[in-house]
Amino acid sequence: MKKLGDTVTGWAEDGPIGKTKLYVAINSGELPARKHGSSTIILTEDYLVYLKSLPEYEPAQAAA
Repeated sequence: MKKLGDTVTGWAEDGPIGKTKLYVAINSGELPARKHGSSTIILTEDYLVYLKSLPEYEPAQAAA
C-alpha cells in the first residue's frame, strides 16, 4: 500500500529535510500539516509539492 502521509519525525528520518526545517516550513505556511492528537502529520501529496517548490540547484561557475 502506498504511504498516504507520515509524521514530521518520519519524514525527517526518510527524507532529505530535517525536523527543524520541516517545522519552519509548516509554521511559515509553505508546507500544510494536520494534527492528530499530539502528532503533526504531513500528507505525502503535500510533502512532494513542497519538495518540488524548492529552488533548483545551480552549479557554481568554474573559476577561470
